[in-house]
Amino acid sequence: MRTAIISLFLVLPVAASAEVSDKMPPMMNLIGIGVTVGALFFCLAFLRWWLSLICAPVAALFVAGSVALWLEEPMRDALIHEQGWWYFGAHAVQDVLVWGGVLAGAWFGYKRRAPNKAVEPTG
Repeated sequence: MRTAIISLFLVLPVAASAEVSDKMPPMMNLIGIGVTVGALFFCLAFLRWWLSLICAPVAALFVAGSVALWLEEPMRDALIHEQGWWYFGAHAVQDVLVWGGVLAGAWFGYKRRAPNKAVEPTG
């Protein structure tokens, strides 16, 4: 009888389920990390445009993590059930903040160092 009950628990693992949300970072942490890393990448890329080439693969890892979480169906379904679509929206905001820091820093850093092509009046 005891082995039948143990084998029943092995066959039906649905009985032992845990919450997923308590093992994932909260939404405000995701946005806070996005702001912090985006500001750091902005400063680095603003100082030297070529540092954006170093920051870009790290920013790509943020996007890869968000996509990997979305593609894992059991995690996605559990997070949508527990926290709603907003959780993946926070991941998207984090990715936009990080990439925005890289791209904006590279753009403004390049513009700061670009020669001024304004025409000066002569004569």
